[in-house]
Amino acid sequence: MGQAYCEGAVGFGCFVTAPRLAPQRAAPPGMEWFPLAPPAQGEAVEFVEGLQWIRLPVPGYLDHINVWLLPAADGGWWLVDTGLGLPAVREAWEPLLARYGLAKSLRGILVTHHHPDHFGMAGWLAQRCGVSVTMSTAAF
Repeated sequence: MGQAYCEGAVGFGCFVTAPRLAPQRAAPPGMEWFPLAPPAQGEAVEFVEGLQWIRLPVPGYLDHINVWLLPAADGGWWLVDTGLGLPAVREAWEPLLARYGLAKSLRGILVTHHHPDHFGMAGWLAQRCGVSVTMSTAAF
């Protein structure tokens, strides 16, 4: 059974999220399913050495967005995408900011394209961590 998700303050209303199932078929020839279980929403797992895979909530059928922390050469982090600009996403970011010390270690934010689930928290995170946001002019 899905879960109700309500975010009336920003005008999205209520949505029901559907549970996701693992692929039930064999991978195409020459490809394999990645064996790592995805992170829970608001959590991170190490995808490959140093690369952190973060899953954030999105209302509706999509259910989540994946964002990434890439290690910087100086030991800090670069963030790729930010999640929707919703209170629930901001709440999900709070423990992640603390866990990775992002207020001091974030070097910048890279936004892949101009969809609200990719750039929605960019301004808040940039201000909170004192970094700039980079996005291509074609995407903007």
